[in-house]
Amino acid sequence: MEFRQLRYFIAVAEEGNIGAAARRLHISQPPITRQIQALEQDLGVVLFERTHRGVELTAAGTTFLEDARRLLHVTEISRVRSRAASRGEIGELRVAYFGTVVLHTLPLLLRQLLSVAPSATVSLTQMSKNRQIEALDAGTIDIGFGRFYPYQEGVVVRNVTNERLFLGAQKSRARSFGEQVHCSALRNEPLILFPREGRQFCRRSHRRIQKRASGAKGCRHS
Repeated sequence: MEFRQLRYFIAVAEEGNIGAAARRLHISQPPITRQIQALEQDLGVVLFERTHRGVELTAAGTTFLEDARRLLHVTEISRVRSRAASRGEIGELRVAYFGTVVLHTLPLLLRQLLSVAPSATVSLTQMSKNRQIEALDAGTIDIGFGRFYPYQEGVVVRNVTNERLFLGAQKSRARSFGEQVHCSALRNEPLILFPREGRQFCRRSHRRIQKRASGAKGCRHS
């Protein structure tokens, strides 16, 4: 059984006339007649009875029409799904995250993804940066979000967004800083930064403060 036989059969059944079906399919009548006969031989039943106006479905033909329509519908769905999968619009995306990315950036990115790929599913797992690298290497996650990933062969790191750096201080001390805090003002200030997992962020932030100690740019406090 071939899909073209199903299409020819459905066209003849709906038109009730082989000539009309041929015009609808933009082909000549003989190929339709041959394929219908081959289909009947394959099924071992008579699908049509000739009338003075054209053809009519037999009982077997009426039953087969329902199945033929269903088969072609499933085929079309499979075609659409396979093409969507090839474009990455279907399937499961396994995402790991660490830190504040889950509060704003990641939800926005996932919302954009699902707007263009509504058939996709997303699984979220909180995971440290080092574990993310291991999971990427093992193939247990597809993508990870965090800060300052170390170089790892086989892992591509891309900057998605830049987060603003805020300074938290007592109200009395904040007044002396003003609305915008120049990094030069923090050169001799004791700072409380992220421990453990954030040590790399801590070192980078401290180097950034030292680098900007000339006061060329400022940090906003809250």
